Formats: sequence, C-alpha cells, structure tokens
Amino acid sequence: MRRLITLLVAASSAVLISSSALAATDHAKAISCSASGAAATCTVTRTMHHPNVIRVHATARPNQMAGVTWSMTCTKGKDVDSTSGSFTARTPIRHRLRPSDRHSGSCLVSATVTLAKTGHLRAWLTKQR
Repeated sequence: MRRLITLLVAASSAVLISSSALAATDHAKAISCSASGAAATCTVTRTMHHPNVIRVHATARPNQMAGVTWSMTCTKGKDVDSTSGSFTARTPIRHRLRPSDRHSGSCLVSATVTLAKTGHLRAWLTKQR
C-alpha cells in the first residue's frame, strides 16, 4: 500500500512539473487542434497577453494547400480593436498575424485551418513578446 501511494505521489508530481513547464513557455504548442479526413478542418483559439508577434502554424500529412481564416480582438485598457483575414498557403504554414496595436494588453486570437484534400492536419498559435 505504501508503495502504491509513493507511485501515485511521484506520478502526480511529474504531471504538475510538466504542466508548469508547458504553461511557462509562451511558444509551446500546448494550445493546438488536429483533424483527419477529406477537407479536414480545425479551429484553435488562444488568449495571448502582451503579444508583439502572433503566428498561426499548420502541418499536414501529406503536405498540401490549406485555407486559413483568422480573427483577432485586442484590448488595452478600455480600447478594443478587431482585425481578421484569410489566406491560402501550402503546408507547413508559419504565417505572421499582426495585432492592430503592437502594445496590446491582451488579444483573443482564433484561426480555422481547412485542408484542400484528404489528410491529417495539426494547427496551433504562438506568440513572441
């Protein structure tokens, strides 16, 4: 029984440590989505605090054309500004989205990626300060 408790404590500690490491890393791929099939689609949404550079990323197997639509609502104090757009690119995608105010307090960013053909899709958002 004592050994089981020791194993459970060790396992929960490892989970907490790895979760903390992911949360502390702004560029971690912790907020992501994946989909498979014909015209696979996934949407990823993330709130980012004090972003200077925001990127949408996508990979596919096999590599192919993908459509991306995105929207961003940024706030700083009482000021709120929204932008959106769309583009088509070949995977792998690493596309920069520019906040309307480079010194925003926080931005809610959402991106939807849709594959042109059948495949496996993974998408995520990253930021840099």
